[in-house]
Amino acid sequence: MSQDYLSGSGEDMLGDVPAMPEGRADLPTTAVDPDRDVMTLPADLTITEVAALHAQISSWLEADGSIAIDGKAVETIDGAGVQLLAAFIKDRVARSRGVYWINASDVLVGAAARMGLHGALLLEQSLDVN
Repeated sequence: MSQDYLSGSGEDMLGDVPAMPEGRADLPTTAVDPDRDVMTLPADLTITEVAALHAQISSWLEADGSIAIDGKAVETIDGAGVQLLAAFIKDRVARSRGVYWINASDVLVGAAARMGLHGALLLEQSLDVN
């Protein structure tokens, strides 16, 4: 896949990522298959891990139906990590593919809020599933 998740221009660093993407799917009404439908994020989401994570999440971009993101393990995240997630979610929404959170650590939520990307990450669609 040749999508450059970190490209963009302007002060928001993501080009035209809206604060609240349109066309997002509602939360699923059926159970999530944890072996198939959940993308689990690592503890560290910093610029040193972005390339490896990019390779991992690329396979989730075209996944059918809604997928859940489990971000409860995230302990360290920087701007590159938040931008990668925002671009991934933007692409899923643009392809009419549902995405929502089943967990989001306080560190992840705080970083997204500081960057003004809480809405772009769809963190309001979070279910705490411990």
